Amino acid sequence: CSETHCDSVSKASIIELGQSELIMVEHVGEDLDYCGEDAEFKLGVVNSGKTDVFNTRLYELLPAGVTYVATTSATHTGGYGGLSGMPDVILETENPTSGERQKITWDFRNVLPTNSDGDPAMAKGSSSNVTFTLDVDNCDTVPNFNTSHQAEASAGFDRPCEFSVG
Repeated sequence: CSETHCDSVSKASIIELGQSELIMVEHVGEDLDYCGEDAEFKLGVVNSGKTDVFNTRLYELLPAGVTYVATTSATHTGGYGGLSGMPDVILETENPTSGERQKITWDFRNVLPTNSDGDPAMAKGSSSNVTFTLDVDNCDTVPNFNTSHQAEASAGFDRPCEFSVG
C-alpha cells in the first residue's frame, strides 16, 4: 500500500439452504391371504423440498407373521435420471411386545443418479418407488395371525449439510 493507509476489511455472509423434505406418497398392497399366495406391495416417495436429498432409504416394518419374499422392481423418475441398479435390501428382526416383526430397508445411496457435483442424489421433484412381495411365513406357527394388523412405512434421507462423500 506504499504511503497510503490500508485498512483490512473482512466480510461474512450466511447462505441459507432451502428446506429438504421427502414425503411418502404411496403405501399400498394387495390383501394377504392367510395361508398361501404372495401379495404385492408398493412404497413411493417424492422429494417435495427445495434441495437435493442424499442417502435415500425406504423402510417397511411388517406385522408379526408376515415375511419379505422379494423386491420385484425399483424405479426413480425425474431429476437426474434413472437408477443404476437395484437398491440394497437389508432385513432385520424387531421384537416389540406384539411379537417378532421383520423390518425391510431399501438403501438407494449407491444406485441414485448423480447430480452436477457427481453425488448420488434425489433432485427436488423426483420420486423413487419399490414394489415387493410379502407372504404369511408359516401358518402352522402363526395360529393367531390377524389380517387387520398394519405394516408401517417410512423414509429417511440426509440433507445437503449432513451429506458427506464416501
